[in-house]
Amino acid sequence: MSISKNQIDETIAVLCREFPKCFVMFERRRRPLKLGIHRDIIAALGEWIDRRLLRQALRFYTSNIHYKASQKPGVPRIDLYGNACGAVSEADAQSAAKDVAARKTRKRPRAEPEITSAPPAPPPAPKRDGLAALREAAKRRRQEVA
Repeated sequence: MSISKNQIDETIAVLCREFPKCFVMFERRRRPLKLGIHRDIIAALGEWIDRRLLRQALRFYTSNIHYKASQKPGVPRIDLYGNACGAVSEADAQSAAKDVAARKTRKRPRAEPEITSAPPAPPPAPKRDGLAALREAAKRRRQEVA
């Protein structure tokens, strides 16, 4: 059974609802999580949450570029209740910075559309008759009908 993006989003929404001081939906507010937080979640929620789905949701949550950018050396990691427990190590910060840099270089620049030649000019609009020409045409039609 494969796990869909929708299921991952729903799981993250549950984590945000159950542990609002730890998990947030707004990506720019994400903070480094306690190492091994999945065990705390399983202990708190028990059989109420699927372990495979939790693993995928946490992987998705922590692979976010804003989460990675928040991992600076010495920044506190937080537990389920928002309490500081440990800090980001120098090695973790370097790894996260490397991931952020790699992701930024992977972004492809937008390709400019190739212009081989100028598009053909549209045909000129038909010349509109003035009031005098319209009166003359109406006069000719009346004479033809009569």
